[in-house]
Amino acid sequence: MTNLSNLKDGAAGRVVAVTGEALLRERIVELGFTPGTLVAVRCRALLGDPIEVKLRGGLLAIRRDEAACVGIAMEPELK
Repeated sequence: MTNLSNLKDGAAGRVVAVTGEALLRERIVELGFTPGTLVAVRCRALLGDPIEVKLRGGLLAIRRDEAACVGIAMEPELK
């Protein structure tokens, strides 16, 4: 298991856990990062923050420190 901020561009995985302070966890879950959800890293900004991810059929930009709270089980790379 790794976290979302450690995934390379094009890598995908399933959410297994959301950690962090209660308000941050709640916000991340409300964005759609619930256990079992497939998430893929599309790209990063030039300095690595924010990270653009594909989640539930849409694109979302998430800060690196927020992404570090999302535990991921790796999946095969998406095209």
